[in-house]
Amino acid sequence: MFDTHLATKTLEESGFTSKQSECIVYSLVQLSQAKMDFINKNVVTKPQQEILLQQIMAHLSAIKKDMIILEKSEFSSLKHEYEKQNIEIQQLKRHFQDELLKLKAGIDLDINLEKSRSKDAHADSEKFLDALKNRLGILTSENDKHISMLDNKIDKEIAQLLATYERYRNDIIKYAAGTVMTCLTICLGFYRLWA
Repeated sequence: MFDTHLATKTLEESGFTSKQSECIVYSLVQLSQAKMDFINKNVVTKPQQEILLQQIMAHLSAIKKDMIILEKSEFSSLKHEYEKQNIEIQQLKRHFQDELLKLKAGIDLDINLEKSRSKDAHADSEKFLDALKNRLGILTSENDKHISMLDNKIDKEIAQLLATYERYRNDIIKYAAGTVMTCLTICLGFYRLWA
């Protein structure tokens, strides 16, 4: 603040009337008071800045922990799903191999029985043997088709799981980068206000 009485006297000595000098001094007091109010409202103190910085750092560390937990849980769930599907594939392969072995054993038994009977009816047994060979070829081709379809389905599922994992990981990286940039922007804004 300044001495209003001295300012009024100085203005009167410079040629202003008493009323004019009081009005000018009153306006100056009002302007300086408004400026002080504006500064008090819009300027941050150092303790307030330190508290805000600590809050931002706490939020950043919490976000980092959440991101690490999310990444670990996503990866472990994807790994668990992959292992589960791999076990199912192995079980299906074993099942088909067992069925194929049973089928081959049954066919071999039929062939041996028919060979022993073929001494009496050689012509009829050759026709029957050809029919069994055709049946075996059809079953084998059907089994091969089914196994290849299962392999294709499994490969698709694995590719989809990997794509989902990449998408989540990229989203997390984008959010983290956005958070860091936002914090930097806020800090630069505060720095510019103080500078």
